[in-house]
Amino acid sequence: MQKHIKLISGLGLLLATIIWGSSFVVMKYSVETFPPGYLIAIRFTIAGIAGAIVFWKKWRGISKSDIIAGALAGFWLGASYLLQNYGLKYTTASNNAFLTTFYVIIVPFLCWIVNRDKILKTHIFAALIALAGIALLSLNNEGGSFMPRFGDVLTLGSSFTFAVHILVLGRTAGNADPFRLAVLQLLFASAVLWLFACVFETFPGAELFTPGLWLSLLYLALFATLLAFVFQTLAAKHLSPLTVSILLSLECVFGAVFSIAIMRDPLTLRIFAGFVLMFAAAIITIKRERKLNDGGI
Repeated sequence: MQKHIKLISGLGLLLATIIWGSSFVVMKYSVETFPPGYLIAIRFTIAGIAGAIVFWKKWRGISKSDIIAGALAGFWLGASYLLQNYGLKYTTASNNAFLTTFYVIIVPFLCWIVNRDKILKTHIFAALIALAGIALLSLNNEGGSFMPRFGDVLTLGSSFTFAVHILVLGRTAGNADPFRLAVLQLLFASAVLWLFACVFETFPGAELFTPGLWLSLLYLALFATLLAFVFQTLAAKHLSPLTVSILLSLECVFGAVFSIAIMRDPLTLRIFAGFVLMFAAAIITIKRERKLNDGGI
């Protein structure tokens, strides 16, 4: 029974990565004209309210520990999306997708620091390969310069905060109701996002709230936020943080595919080599983790 629950959790998380992969394209179009902070604040607010209504029975018996867990997860989730979406504004959607998933390399090191899990040579080797891939993806030698893009630096920052978020969920989801925790983190994340947007951004004019934007927001809120984070929280309850981070890393593949196919993102030899190295680093980590778990999820 436990094996079936793990399999279902893994499949649900895989579906979430496909949805998140498509969301890079939707967000890229949106952040070009709409302030990123307000965009994701509205997105998370819609998702949080919808989740609170759908899972209203889960509010019975809510405890102080649930609120603390939701606040911690929500803070790191909100910070991650701010960095990621500001990064998306200043880089390509495919780069943003691949660089975000550097958390698959960061998580083992955080588990070593926080949980005293053993760090393996394989993890170090995978990290070095990923760093080479990051260099190829994020260093821009246009115009004779060889400097990292600002958007890529912000995206790498989001990969660290996403790694912390995965670890926080792993430590809190075991004793919490996954549906309640998923909604609580969305509501707390929206509070963080509204605070940032109100302080650092100008509220957009009414002309920017087009029907197309509202359709994008509804897709992002209901599918790429509420549904996807319910899947992630369920997975965090039944799978290890490292396994969750590995499955989530497939998001970059789907993100790149959607970005190149729909947005015509450039695919030069250098960028392709960066994709290959990033993906290879994830595969190395996956294979090592499967050996440690005797082939299980």
